[in-house]
Amino acid sequence: MPVGGKKKQFYNDDSDYSEEEETRVVKTTSDKRTEMLQNVFDKMKNHIKISDFSSLQEDFEDIQVELDKCVGVVLATDKL
Repeated sequence: MPVGGKKKQFYNDDSDYSEEEETRVVKTTSDKRTEMLQNVFDKMKNHIKISDFSSLQEDFEDIQVELDKCVGVVLATDKL
């Protein structure tokens, strides 16, 4: 027994693992960027509904950053 008087126990219970089992989805970089833009647009719509203009300004700045990232991805993958 360890000094603390408590015994460390390791469980090999597969039922916990099967409950947490997820399938992994592989997304392309452009899909990730599109999803991020959609999330920012959704936040903007909500802020417009509640007339939260200070948050709307922050959302606009977030869109500018995300669009800059998207342009970089498009230019890197686009073959002219």
